[in-house]
Amino acid sequence: MTGRVTSASSKVFSSGSPQNASPSKTLMLCIRRKTAREDAYLTFKAIQAKVSEEKHVKRGPFLAELELQRREIEDGSGSVKIKTTILAYLERFGSAPSCFDDLRPFLTVVSGTEAKELLTLAGKIGVEKDMTLTTESVRRAVNFRKLERWFSSDATPADRLSRVERLLGLYVESKPLGDALPEWELHAGDDFLMLAAHALIDSYAADRTNRLPLQQAICLLEQGVQRSKHNFHFKLLLIRLYFEIGVYKRPLELATSMQIKQVQHDTLSYLFSDDIEFFGCPEQALAVLMNALTIYASNERETPEMIVKAFKHATFSKIPEFIVFRDRLRNSIQRAIATRQAIRVEILRRIEDRGSLTDYLEGLDPSKLDYTGVANPCDEYIGALLDNRDQSILASWTPSSSAVGSYIKGTEVPRKR
Repeated sequence: MTGRVTSASSKVFSSGSPQNASPSKTLMLCIRRKTAREDAYLTFKAIQAKVSEEKHVKRGPFLAELELQRREIEDGSGSVKIKTTILAYLERFGSAPSCFDDLRPFLTVVSGTEAKELLTLAGKIGVEKDMTLTTESVRRAVNFRKLERWFSSDATPADRLSRVERLLGLYVESKPLGDALPEWELHAGDDFLMLAAHALIDSYAADRTNRLPLQQAICLLEQGVQRSKHNFHFKLLLIRLYFEIGVYKRPLELATSMQIKQVQHDTLSYLFSDDIEFFGCPEQALAVLMNALTIYASNERETPEMIVKAFKHATFSKIPEFIVFRDRLRNSIQRAIATRQAIRVEILRRIEDRGSLTDYLEGLDPSKLDYTGVANPCDEYIGALLDNRDQSILASWTPSSSAVGSYIKGTEVPRKR
């Protein structure tokens, strides 16, 4: 039985990108063949041995083993020590930029005792294994520091300060690796700076009366932007930090530099437009909101054109996709919010000119504010809208399910309407 499963499973990983192999494929093969758990592990080992001989080792078979161990722990069906498998994965793939994100689903089942042992041993892999300055060694160190942050939620103020200093030192040491890179390339050590900024945000979250950590985090990230001009993680985090201290001009400059286009306005514009009307900058706010609203007009205009083209080229299967996409944008909660924000800003702009304000209100389309015809107007209207906003775009390396923007502000971001 094991031989047959091994042969069948090997085919799963014989083609396709090494970065995209799905762990669930091997698991499903084991389940369908009613393979015993022991046989499943033997199967994984056989596949791992096979792919290890290839030039580009696929991660899927190793992640499949971790996934099976995670399920065993969650259903209590075995006494699995997942720590050993995680360490083996770090040893093999620790220099991959995606290593921590690969391991994230499995870190949630690591016990407290195992976590301490895991960090100690991971340090030897991520920090002590290769002391030379190479891109690979820096990535290993970055992945270790991400693990350290994941398991250090109870850090003291002194611990956080020490961590910031250590991360800054590592960032400075990694700088020479980026000297010869094109300006659009991300630097291997950029995440050291992000981790340092997050440690400072932790300090602010612990004492919101002291905004110095926010200012320090902003200074660090601005230095990062100077070297990695296209690092959107730096820019997005800076935008939220600037808004938290009441600054609007610089975050809008950063948002413009990101050249957000098309559907990204629907998914990302809330990061720099949410509550912007309260910053006392009506002209800038209106420009931001009107730019963000362009995608919805384009959607209504271009969807019929795309449907006609689909008919012409007989690609009929695409038509339902176009319609679904159109409806998601048409009924977007971000569209509804931005539209009402724009109306509010226009009223604020014209408040001192009674004639101009009267003309604007008289020319306003009532349908934009019409909630009639439903029993509970606001709740039912909002409940029917679709939330396409990407609230996971800000990088985070903690078990918390709270979005980083909400963590910075201390309340939900984007604000509920």
